[in-house]
Amino acid sequence: MKVFRFQCLILSLKTFHVIIRYGMHLYDLHHDGVWENRGIYVYYLEFMFEMTILSIDFMHHLHMLVSAMCIVIGSVYKSKAEFRMHPLIYSNMILCFRSQCVIQPRKWGALYILNKNIL
Repeated sequence: MKVFRFQCLILSLKTFHVIIRYGMHLYDLHHDGVWENRGIYVYYLEFMFEMTILSIDFMHHLHMLVSAMCIVIGSVYKSKAEFRMHPLIYSNMILCFRSQCVIQPRKWGALYILNKNIL
């Protein structure tokens, strides 16, 4: 949902920019004479809106990077905590991967490990 918010903000800024440019055009049409400073106003208007849009886009990408980093750090911390809490389960898994054993479920949902080397 946050991606949608950033995109809506950028789209609304671009729409507001077009409305201001159209207003400047209408002012130039109905103004008597030549508007000499029009180029300066257009330049700074473009600069201001482009820098605002680029900074919002940068903040969006920074937000996605930090969110992804927090998810990865949280999952690593959680897996380390689970490893400390259940050393027997993880030692059985390590044993299973080292010895290429077969895992068969019991009736009550627990795992029963058969080692191929023992059979």
